[in-house]
Amino acid sequence: MKFENLVRKFASRPYFELKEVLVLDDNQPKTIKNQLSKWSQDNRIIRVGRGKYLLNKAFRKQTPSVYYIANQLLRPSYVSMHTALQFHGLIPEAVFLIQSMTSRHGRTQETDLGTFKYHSIKQERFWGYKKYSTSDKNYLQNSFFMARPEKSILDLFYSQGGEWPKERILEMRFQNIEKINFGALKDFKERFSSARISRAGENFILLYGEEK
Repeated sequence: MKFENLVRKFASRPYFELKEVLVLDDNQPKTIKNQLSKWSQDNRIIRVGRGKYLLNKAFRKQTPSVYYIANQLLRPSYVSMHTALQFHGLIPEAVFLIQSMTSRHGRTQETDLGTFKYHSIKQERFWGYKKYSTSDKNYLQNSFFMARPEKSILDLFYSQGGEWPKERILEMRFQNIEKINFGALKDFKERFSSARISRAGENFILLYGEEK
């Protein structure tokens, strides 16, 4: 396969998969895999997961959000925890690890775009997210599922383990508290059906609820 043909086919796509390339070329799968590996080494394509690739920005028409890629690398999943807290402006620190929740087994995936970490959560707690976008334009690759501010806080309490007394919560240096819907937070912590998360949520409300 010629690289020009690959660009022509996938320039408008957020990413493409090996299985899609295999049906476009008559060469043996091993030959195609070797060609993709060579293009990856030449930095013409970027490997974003097992059998998943992205054209280098010089050859693609749109740049996908890493949050969209996070949704796609492991499905079902939604972005949450520190990553979502940063997106919502609730913590001051820059976060480079892309953290997500999944109802499947958790795992960490290293890619050329960064590190994606998936935390396992029971199916009955796989809720509290919605579709967000990094652009006013309705491009598919800019839209992604991410936890609402209230759920991202509870997912953090859930996945980090241990008790969350007020002192530990304060260490997170939460900010922009006005973005939090405390009514939703109260409902969410009860829906979690976890005494530990209920205690953590109540401590958060005692610390910041009066500021709402």
